[in-house]
Amino acid sequence: MNFYNPELNPKDDYLEVYTIAIYFVSSTMATVGFGDVRATRSKEYFFVIVLLLAGSLLFSWFSGALRATMMSKDELTVESYIEEMNENLELVSMRL
Repeated sequence: MNFYNPELNPKDDYLEVYTIAIYFVSSTMATVGFGDVRATRSKEYFFVIVLLLAGSLLFSWFSGALRATMMSKDELTVESYIEEMNENLELVSMRL
């Protein structure tokens, strides 16, 4: 796996250098790793970066939707628990 390109002069092609840097940062932060098959051209790097960002956004949205669903179910449970506890307190106060 050789990511060094001796023909690439950073002074001549900043876009290529920064694209590769963003690719590595995106791959690392998305925790997908670099793998055996990787992008080799600028268009491939851009595609992978967009794909990683879209996947991260989709995962975040899905996690948020799942959390919202679980919280809405939990609110019903909390309300029923409070009602049950109030009934128990009434029963206890009747005995005293």
